[in-house]
Amino acid sequence: MTVHVLVLISGIALGVVLSLLMGWLLIRLPAPKVKFGTHITKVNGSNGTPGKYRISFRNTGYRDLIDTEIVAELIIKGFEKDYLSHVSHLDLKINKTRMVSLNRKHRRAVFLDTSELPELLLPEYRDAGVDDLLRIPNASLRLVVAGYDRLGGMRKVFESKLYTVTDIRERGNGDK
Repeated sequence: MTVHVLVLISGIALGVVLSLLMGWLLIRLPAPKVKFGTHITKVNGSNGTPGKYRISFRNTGYRDLIDTEIVAELIIKGFEKDYLSHVSHLDLKINKTRMVSLNRKHRRAVFLDTSELPELLLPEYRDAGVDDLLRIPNASLRLVVAGYDRLGGMRKVFESKLYTVTDIRERGNGDK
């Protein structure tokens, strides 16, 4: 009788350990992974139209990321005059905030739109481009991509590096 109980308990313990190990492997090894571009590309407009600012990213993992949300944050430390130690996180408008799927190995890009700035930046920066906003002292920009792993269903959040004004590269309208 005690042998049967011992076998039963060891079988349950081994099953729990193996299921945890397989769950960890399923989540970690072949999971989606988003890599961001090293810089912000400023695409110059034609015939005097303002340029657009683009950040690229791609899913370099082994599985798709579904129901994907994208947020661009302008981060400024000490921008509010009364609260110099505070860090302000301001959402910037982008052309595509949601994607149904970010397929593996596919490259995507979002364009930053400064036509509708948060109230905190108005009226001083009303007609500012991204390069003007990043020239504010202690300012940086971060892109956040969040979505669900197609196989495991786990929500994954990926953050880009903090882009500064030195990370902007200009490109002409016809350049590749």
